[in-house]
Amino acid sequence: MSNNKALVSAIIELIGGYFGFLGLGWIYGADFIRGVLLLIGYFIFLAVAATLTALTLGLLGLIFVPIYLAAPIISAIKVYQFINT
Repeated sequence: MSNNKALVSAIIELIGGYFGFLGLGWIYGADFIRGVLLLIGYFIFLAVAATLTALTLGLLGLIFVPIYLAAPIISAIKVYQFINT
């Protein structure tokens, strides 16, 4: 049962992260507080990243896009490991 919950949490985290809702998998499956903090922090990150990318005419997007792509993957792996331990 725990393995199914871990997999569902990881999928929610991955898909939610790419739509700007990083932390939903943590809220669903593991740790409500960590999930809410990730959700708020990711909203702030996306707002700052969008603003700075626009102000630098896209140059800082070279830094922020890899972070945007990697963060949901890393968080999904971490929530999966957290639930399975």
